[in-house]
Order: sequence, then C-alpha cells, then structure tokens
Amino acid sequence: MAITALYSAATGLRGLSTRIDVIANNLANAETTAFKGQRANFEDLYYQELKQPGTTDAADQISPSGIFVGLGTKLSKHPA
Repeated sequence: MAITALYSAATGLRGLSTRIDVIANNLANAETTAFKGQRANFEDLYYQELKQPGTTDAADQISPSGIFVGLGTKLSKHPA
C-alpha cells in the first residue's frame, strides 16, 4: 500500500509541475501576436477496489458504498 501511495503522490506532483509550466508559458507569451494559450487537462488513472459496494462488515451492517483507492493522475491532452 505504501508504494501505491508514493506512486499516486508522484503522479500528482508531475501533473502539478506540468500545469505550472503551462501557466508560466501562457504568462510569458501573453503579449505575443497571434499567441494561442494552452491548457493542461488531467484524468484519473485506475482505481483499486478494496471493498465492494453492498458488502457487510464485522457488525453485520451493509455498507452502501465500497472503498476505492485512486492510483494517480495523468495528462489527458498534452498542451499543443
């Protein structure tokens, strides 16, 4: 589980770095003639299902929602 958390954090930091780079580029070139600003779009990677929805716990109570752990983010559309 610890490696999964580190990978999720690393992909988030990589995405944040890309977003900052895109914003800095947009600011640096804002006054350039015919400059078209860029945008960084992100999407989630797969989710790991730890507990299915509708299962019972130790106290015989049904949990309506399961437990899902996200595995990070990625750039869905590279800035052109």
